[in-house]
Amino acid sequence: MIRFRGHHLVCLHFFHGEGYPEDFVLNLKKSLAEVQRDSVEVCAGTDDICIKCPSLKDARCSYSEDADTEVLEMDRLAMDLLKVRDGMKISWEGLRQRLPGIFDQWVKSCCSQCDWKKACEKDDGWRRLRCS
Repeated sequence: MIRFRGHHLVCLHFFHGEGYPEDFVLNLKKSLAEVQRDSVEVCAGTDDICIKCPSLKDARCSYSEDADTEVLEMDRLAMDLLKVRDGMKISWEGLRQRLPGIFDQWVKSCCSQCDWKKACEKDDGWRRLRCS
């Protein structure tokens, strides 16, 4: 079973592969295909996506100086908003159904400073949620 950390439970609904190295994108696509067929296990830290991330150094996000702290804060917020906990198993569709109820708070708290915001804004589902 694929394991996703908190912010991946939200953000990967809008993933299209833009701006990432090819091997990382392939891992993401494979993981997303698997969660479509099966459930996802929620985890509180490094997950099956992070393992292939070029910014993972010593089990910490090194994307920027404060990245690891920021990622952990986003993870906690996502898990709180989605009402999931570490070790819980949930379907990808079940997560998708929870997005409308949390999306405004997520965008206000996490998206404004995100480097990937422009990529997400191109996604039809992101735009629908933003306008509802």
